[in-house]
Amino acid sequence: MLALTADNKDHDTPARVVADTVDRFGRLDILINNAQEFRTGKLVQDIT
Repeated sequence: MLALTADNKDHDTPARVVADTVDRFGRLDILINNAQEFRTGKLVQDIT
């Protein structure tokens, strides 16, 4: 298992993530994109 952090705004990130994985394990069998965004602000139902 290899957990990597990445900046989704950086267009070079996908290639780096794949390269890091292949360097460590010799191949990439599966990739799970678990991108999340956290916002602090008003909830939709609180906006008038």
